[in-house]
Amino acid sequence: MEDIYETKDLYIASVLQSLDILPNEVEREFDGKRNIATFIYNKNLKKIARIIKDYYDGQLLIEPQKLFYSMKLLKNRIYE
Repeated sequence: MEDIYETKDLYIASVLQSLDILPNEVEREFDGKRNIATFIYNKNLKKIARIIKDYYDGQLLIEPQKLFYSMKLLKNRIYE
């Protein structure tokens, strides 16, 4: 079985993308009201774990423009 990291959290996916960690796949589904995306990563898992820990500990510094641009790109992937 392959190790993967999955998240439905757009903010975490945006943080990862702004730090140059791109999802290997984005699965989309529609629940009747809205699109729901699952961002799937299968590389850099140790780095991802460290970033997420720093994210929740409030220790992560990211350039705001890069973060917002990353979020925009991911939203485009969800709704394309």
